[in-house]
Amino acid sequence: MSDQNNVLVTGGCGFLGRHVVSRLAAQGCHVTILDDLSAGTPLDTADASIKFVNGDIADPGTILAVLGERPFDHVIHLAAIHFIPRCEADPGAAFMANVVGTRNLVEALVPSSSLKSLVFASSVAVYAPSVEVLSEDADTVPMDIYGWSKLVCEDLVRSASVRGGWRAVCCRLSNLIGPGETNPHLFPEIGRQIARGEALIEVGNTTPRRNYLHVMDAADLFVRCLGLSGSDVHTINFGSGEEYSVADILSLFQKAAQRPIKFVETAARKRKVDRPRLQPNTTVMRGLIGEPQRSAEDAIKAVLMEFALETQTKWSITG
Repeated sequence: MSDQNNVLVTGGCGFLGRHVVSRLAAQGCHVTILDDLSAGTPLDTADASIKFVNGDIADPGTILAVLGERPFDHVIHLAAIHFIPRCEADPGAAFMANVVGTRNLVEALVPSSSLKSLVFASSVAVYAPSVEVLSEDADTVPMDIYGWSKLVCEDLVRSASVRGGWRAVCCRLSNLIGPGETNPHLFPEIGRQIARGEALIEVGNTTPRRNYLHVMDAADLFVRCLGLSGSDVHTINFGSGEEYSVADILSLFQKAAQRPIKFVETAARKRKVDRPRLQPNTTVMRGLIGEPQRSAEDAIKAVLMEFALETQTKWSITG
């Protein structure tokens, strides 16, 4: 990638955004981060090629001010409320951040003469629950507010892309895993409790099966999307290709921790609506932008080490 590429990353201080920004900077890009720090912290960097703007994409004035500072070649749009319990608890906030924010951004980009592509973080949550293995042309009937917001955003991105003449890539993400998570999902919550030495850990439903993607692999794949050619609209499932039940993941955590841990299902931790399975077909991803390189086991070791350091726990991770 040319060192003349100017890239805007919304949500660049979040779980995925931090890794995306570091990769872009390493490739010589000039990166502008737009983030309201509602789920993240500023990057600790003295790199002059990275600029941070504290702002909310739901505010049209903020978007216009950022876009007015320099012409952008690419935009990677990650900013969203994606923790499903938070979306369900405050659907208005989820709508503002996810839908209104995306509309503000893409409409402001339509007249851009410099923009080559926008890469958007969507989700496999857009698919209908009746579909077993999810290809990109499968039925889209989300089960929750988060999934619906992402499906609406995909339409907003595609429409603006056609009118603006720039490429759009809608990346339907599987569950991201790895160190640095900014929301209390399964992996960080289990890792934190193990690092504290807890022997009994409450969990929700252990039967749902999911596809997990290491956050560092996701960052690599997002950056590679900028290298796609043409002005087409792409929709691509992002995943590892491996499927695990929650019970499988808990077993891997226990194996890595090297000590007995009892996991107990409790009603309070179970979601009211939970898909039994979310397994994306990743053939398009592998053909266009490449293969993931890291496993769920890699992510578990990294998460445990992260919280071991945080709590100053002195123990080793099995290999």
